[in-house]
Amino acid sequence: MPNTTDIQPQDETRVQYLERNIAEVAEQRRVLQNAPLGVSISENDAELAAMEKVMRAELDKLRPYSVAENGSKFVVAHNGMFITDESGDKFLSFDTVKQAEAWIDEVVSGQIGVAA
Repeated sequence: MPNTTDIQPQDETRVQYLERNIAEVAEQRRVLQNAPLGVSISENDAELAAMEKVMRAELDKLRPYSVAENGSKFVVAHNGMFITDESGDKFLSFDTVKQAEAWIDEVVSGQIGVAA
Protein backbone atom coordinates (compact mmCIF):
# COMPACT_ATOMS: atom_id res chain seq x y z
CA MET A 1 0.00 0.00 0.00
CA PRO A 2 1.27 3.50 -0.75
CA ASN A 3 2.32 5.32 2.37
CA THR A 4 0.20 8.46 2.53
CA THR A 5 2.82 10.14 4.70
CA ASP A 6 5.44 9.91 1.93
CA ILE A 7 7.02 13.23 1.12
CA GLN A 8 6.29 14.34 -2.39
CA PRO A 9 9.49 14.64 -4.47
CA GLN A 10 10.29 18.27 -5.33
CA ASP A 11 10.36 17.64 -9.08
CA GLU A 12 6.91 16.06 -9.04
CA THR A 13 3.72 18.12 -9.13
CA ARG A 14 0.87 17.27 -6.78
CA VAL A 15 -1.13 16.01 -9.79
CA GLN A 16 1.72 13.69 -10.83
CA TYR A 17 2.08 12.49 -7.24
CA LEU A 18 -1.63 11.68 -7.00
CA GLU A 19 -1.68 10.01 -10.43
CA ARG A 20 1.28 7.83 -9.45
CA ASN A 21 -0.28 6.84 -6.13
CA ILE A 22 -3.66 6.12 -7.73
CA ALA A 23 -1.94 3.85 -10.25
CA GLU A 24 -0.13 2.05 -7.41
CA VAL A 25 -3.37 1.55 -5.48
CA ALA A 26 -5.15 0.31 -8.61
CA GLU A 27 -2.34 -2.20 -9.19
CA GLN A 28 -2.56 -3.40 -5.59
CA ARG A 29 -6.32 -3.83 -5.96
CA ARG A 30 -5.78 -5.80 -9.17
CA VAL A 31 -3.31 -8.09 -7.37
CA LEU A 32 -5.80 -8.56 -4.52
CA GLN A 33 -8.55 -9.48 -6.96
CA ASN A 34 -6.30 -12.25 -8.30
CA ALA A 35 -5.60 -13.66 -4.82
CA PRO A 36 -6.12 -17.41 -4.36
CA LEU A 37 -9.55 -18.60 -3.29
CA GLY A 38 -10.03 -18.60 0.44
CA VAL A 39 -7.93 -15.48 0.99
CA SER A 40 -10.03 -12.73 2.56
CA ILE A 41 -9.56 -9.59 0.50
CA SER A 42 -12.66 -7.56 1.27
CA GLU A 43 -11.21 -5.49 4.14
CA ASN A 44 -7.97 -4.71 2.30
CA ASP A 45 -9.83 -3.97 -0.93
CA ALA A 46 -12.26 -1.68 0.88
CA GLU A 47 -9.36 0.21 2.45
CA LEU A 48 -7.61 0.57 -0.91
CA ALA A 49 -10.87 1.64 -2.59
CA ALA A 50 -11.37 4.32 0.07
CA MET A 51 -7.81 5.60 -0.42
CA GLU A 52 -8.30 5.67 -4.19
CA LYS A 53 -11.59 7.58 -3.83
CA VAL A 54 -9.99 10.25 -1.62
CA MET A 55 -7.02 10.67 -3.98
CA ARG A 56 -9.29 10.83 -7.05
CA ALA A 57 -11.43 13.51 -5.38
CA GLU A 58 -8.34 15.61 -4.67
CA LEU A 59 -7.07 15.03 -8.21
CA ASP A 60 -10.44 16.14 -9.64
CA LYS A 61 -10.13 19.41 -7.70
CA LEU A 62 -6.61 19.99 -9.01
CA ARG A 63 -7.38 18.85 -12.54
CA PRO A 64 -11.02 19.60 -13.32
CA TYR A 65 -10.85 18.37 -16.93
CA SER A 66 -11.12 14.70 -17.82
CA VAL A 67 -11.50 12.55 -20.94
CA ALA A 68 -14.09 9.80 -21.31
CA GLU A 69 -14.77 7.28 -24.05
CA ASN A 70 -18.10 7.72 -25.83
CA GLY A 71 -18.49 4.98 -28.41
CA SER A 72 -15.64 5.38 -30.88
CA LYS A 73 -15.01 9.00 -29.86
CA PHE A 74 -13.54 10.70 -26.80
CA VAL A 75 -15.35 13.50 -24.99
CA VAL A 76 -14.11 16.05 -22.48
CA ALA A 77 -15.72 16.80 -19.13
CA HIS A 78 -15.14 19.71 -16.77
CA ASN A 79 -15.93 18.93 -13.14
CA GLY A 80 -17.90 15.90 -14.31
CA MET A 81 -20.05 17.80 -16.84
CA PHE A 82 -19.51 16.98 -20.49
CA ILE A 83 -18.59 19.93 -22.69
CA THR A 84 -20.77 20.52 -25.74
CA ASP A 85 -19.85 22.00 -29.10
CA GLU A 86 -20.69 25.62 -29.99
CA SER A 87 -24.30 24.72 -30.89
CA GLY A 88 -24.79 23.10 -27.49
CA ASP A 89 -26.51 20.15 -29.20
CA LYS A 90 -23.79 17.52 -29.00
CA PHE A 91 -20.70 16.71 -26.99
CA LEU A 92 -17.39 18.12 -28.12
CA SER A 93 -15.62 14.96 -29.26
CA PHE A 94 -12.23 13.86 -30.55
CA ASP A 95 -10.97 10.83 -32.46
CA THR A 96 -8.16 10.08 -30.01
CA VAL A 97 -7.36 10.59 -26.34
CA LYS A 98 -4.24 12.54 -27.36
CA GLN A 99 -6.36 15.04 -29.33
CA ALA A 100 -8.69 15.51 -26.36
CA GLU A 101 -5.76 15.97 -23.97
CA ALA A 102 -4.12 18.46 -26.35
CA TRP A 103 -7.36 20.47 -26.37
CA ILE A 104 -7.43 20.44 -22.55
CA ASP A 105 -3.81 21.62 -22.48
CA GLU A 106 -4.71 24.54 -24.78
CA VAL A 107 -7.64 25.53 -22.54
CA VAL A 108 -5.61 25.28 -19.33
CA SER A 109 -2.75 27.30 -20.84
CA GLY A 110 -5.19 29.98 -22.04
CA GLN A 111 -4.54 29.45 -25.75
CA ILE A 112 -8.26 28.89 -26.34
CA GLY A 113 -11.25 29.96 -24.31
CA VAL A 114 -14.31 28.00 -23.25
CA ALA A 115 -17.69 29.63 -22.66
CA ALA A 116 -19.37 28.82 -19.38
